[in-house]
Amino acid sequence: MKTMLMVCQNYYPEIGSAGNRMQNITHLMKQRGYEVEVITAAPSYPSFDMYQDDRFWNDRELNDQPFIKRLITKKRKHTSNMVSRLFLFLEQMVKGIREVRKLELKPDVVFATTPSFFMAFVGAYAKRKYRVPFILDVRDLWPESVKGVGVFKYDWVLTPAFWMEKRLYRVADEVIINSEGFRSYLRQRGVPNEKIHYMPNSIREAERTLERTIPSDDRMEILYAGNMGLAQDVSLLLELAERFRDEPRIHFKLIGYGYRKEELKQTIKDRGFQNFLFLEAMPRTEAFQAIKNADVAFVSLIEQEVFDTVIPGKLIDYMAVGKPIVAAVSGHAANVIEAAEVGYVSRKRDIDEIERILRKLLDRPDLREALGANGIRYVKENLCWEENIDVLDQVVQQLVMEETR
Repeated sequence: MKTMLMVCQNYYPEIGSAGNRMQNITHLMKQRGYEVEVITAAPSYPSFDMYQDDRFWNDRELNDQPFIKRLITKKRKHTSNMVSRLFLFLEQMVKGIREVRKLELKPDVVFATTPSFFMAFVGAYAKRKYRVPFILDVRDLWPESVKGVGVFKYDWVLTPAFWMEKRLYRVADEVIINSEGFRSYLRQRGVPNEKIHYMPNSIREAERTLERTIPSDDRMEILYAGNMGLAQDVSLLLELAERFRDEPRIHFKLIGYGYRKEELKQTIKDRGFQNFLFLEAMPRTEAFQAIKNADVAFVSLIEQEVFDTVIPGKLIDYMAVGKPIVAAVSGHAANVIEAAEVGYVSRKRDIDEIERILRKLLDRPDLREALGANGIRYVKENLCWEENIDVLDQVVQQLVMEETR
């Protein structure tokens, strides 16, 4: 039995695509006969207090398991203050290295994920200490994405982070990406193409079997679920709600968390929207059902080159349960939506264009049904975890085989 050490910052029960990706990898690699050891931060995103609620601890196979080492830090809060967040990441890295030193069993391979790079460096340390192969899982082009949202005014502030990025790419034996849009960026930074492997965020078969509650009226519910941060231009929904204020058949729903959450809640209240419902973050199983019950799903990203490389995790979730998609995106995400014929894209984030799209979908329930069916088919053919885990399995087997020669 081969042992894989997984090092990650986000892990079950944390909500979001990062924790979900690591949770699924754990289950599926264990099903394939691997012994998996996990070193991860204590659940704290978007807030530590959220995980005091037992609703989020709904995976019995991962609850209170000794193979999962959770790093308890003095700093527990994710804040918008980048200096404070930096100290949190440093503390996690130091404690992660301590856990690596205490491992009872030498791993056969190390699998570590970004962002950020601090926990990934724990994986690089484990590679060096145990002299085993190291796989780097790139989920986001960090720190390029930090630069893209304009957190830092001066590029020189990120110079150490870009150095860390190059160092990790050099140390990694193989690199896995969750978006094909990352490939050209990595190649520009010296990563050979044959070293890059594509394993997208995907859907478990069980998640596609949820039943939809069909409303008795002709209302069209437009839903946004997920992170409301600096990279997501969710304010577009507020402008749309204003335009549809007097249209009783259109209703908006926000479910999620993030940097701009409180600002958006207050704006909804101040403007007196009667057609807008805001729900707090919830466990993935509950959020998935809410998505299933919606009529149209919305996704948006700000207009920055770095975000043209990504596939938002919510886009995959939307398609999996047959939701027609209206998107204010460009680049790789827009290409996927159009190629799969699952919805409409406004690459210029034009509010008039988005309004016209929504009015068209309101009057065409048959079109909504057809686009949703295309999404289900696309996910079934391309984004099934039970099949896509082959990528990681094969990379590990090849590395271990080369190591034993």
